[in-house]
Amino acid sequence: MAHFPNDKPLSPDIRKFEALGTRSFAPEQAIGQAIDFHNAIGGKRKQERLHYLKRYWCDALAKIHALSFTFP
Repeated sequence: MAHFPNDKPLSPDIRKFEALGTRSFAPEQAIGQAIDFHNAIGGKRKQERLHYLKRYWCDALAKIHALSFTFP
């Protein structure tokens, strides 16, 4: 995200970088629930699921003979 100064760009106040334009408040409203969900399932389960999904898609892509790549 780029930061653009507001109407007082030389102000010593850090809020001079708050000219963000129109933004969606839905992500801000969901932060608490996202943290609760993360704490409920735990970081290890989340990491395992993301690893599984990565392998699933990488294996599917590897079956496409027109693609050539290696996995770390």
